[in-house]
Amino acid sequence: MPQEWVDDELKGAEALAYRLDLDVYGTKCGYFSNVENCRPATACVVDMYIDDKANLPWNNKARYASMYGRKSNAFLRSPVS
Repeated sequence: MPQEWVDDELKGAEALAYRLDLDVYGTKCGYFSNVENCRPATACVVDMYIDDKANLPWNNKARYASMYGRKSNAFLRSPVS
């Protein structure tokens, strides 16, 4: 990250990053009344990098498996033939 983007007043987080994720919501079509006009649907994401040792009120031993970005078809059963 360029040094001019670093904010010394940021407290508690090592870094924050904003990005557009293009592989979450699939492809959207039909722009400008053209069914063939398609593009990836974007998701706005803010990534926070926080040290595990930071004293945060919600910092506990519980861990959760994030489902963000995973496609639902991975959880669907195969059709019975």
